[in-house]
Amino acid sequence: MIRTFIDAGVLIVAAHGEDGIAERAIEILKDPNREFASSLFLKLEVLPKAIYRTYIQQVFFENQYLLEKSLQIVHFGVFPFF
Repeated sequence: MIRTFIDAGVLIVAAHGEDGIAERAIEILKDPNREFASSLFLKLEVLPKAIYRTYIQQVFFENQYLLEKSLQIVHFGVFPFF
């Protein structure tokens, strides 16, 4: 099993990219040999703009991925900068 952290660009391209690129992104997302990791930051990166621009298909696709395909949520610690 390959643990994979998907970048926002992969989700955006899979939702409404050019045919060849979108197909490759979807191939990666559907790969049964991968275990996907995600974070709340990914959701905050992809959803607000799609919702604002009313890209319904993109919002649905990204929500679907984030709710069903993400097996592990990665939490990043917040470190104060001095």
